[in-house]
Amino acid sequence: MPDLPQPLRVPGGRTDLAAVGVGRSAGRGEWLGLPPAHQDTWLAVAQNSWYHATRDTPTRDAVRREVGGVVHLDGAAITTNTAFYCALGEAVHGPGGHCGASLDALAECLSDGSAPPPAEIVWREFAASRASLDGIYLELILEALRESGVAVTLVDRYGVARATGRARAPRPRRDCASNRPAARRRRPGRPGA
Repeated sequence: MPDLPQPLRVPGGRTDLAAVGVGRSAGRGEWLGLPPAHQDTWLAVAQNSWYHATRDTPTRDAVRREVGGVVHLDGAAITTNTAFYCALGEAVHGPGGHCGASLDALAECLSDGSAPPPAEIVWREFAASRASLDGIYLELILEALRESGVAVTLVDRYGVARATGRARAPRPRRDCASNRPAARRRRPGRPGA
C-alpha cells in the first residue's frame, strides 16, 4: 500500500497547512495564527499551491485574480519580512494567495504577465510596519513596487503619510533655449569646479 502524504506538522498544534495546498481553502488572516518563525512554511505552501493552480483547474480559492485596482495592506500585521509577503499575497490574491517571498520573487510576481499588478496599494498602519522592518529593506520593497508600476499610498493613524507615484524613467535635463541636454553644473568650492 503506498504511503499517503502526511500533513505538514508545525509546532503549536497546527497540522493542516498542507491541506491549504491540496484543496482546503485558506481563511483570511489564517497565517497570523502561526508563530513568526513558521510563517515561512505558510509562504512555501502558498507558493506551491499557487504554481500548481491554473485558471482552469484551481486547487484553492486564491486563484490568480485579475487585480488591476486598489489593494489594502494591513501594516499592523507586518512584523517581519516574511509577514509582509504573507500579508501582500493575501491582500492581492485573497486568502492563501502568493505574491513572492523575496524582493526578486516580488518583482517577478508583479511583472510576469499572468495578471496585472494592482494599480495602487494603500498601506495602512505603515508606521507599525516601519517600526518592525529594517529601513533599507522597506525602501527596497517600496522601490520594487514602484518599478512594477504600482502606486503606493502610505497611511498612518493620522492619515496619509506619503504617497509614492508610479516609477518613471528619469527625464534628462534640457537647456530651455536650445532644447539640448543641459551641461552638468558644478557647485563652486567643490573639487573639480
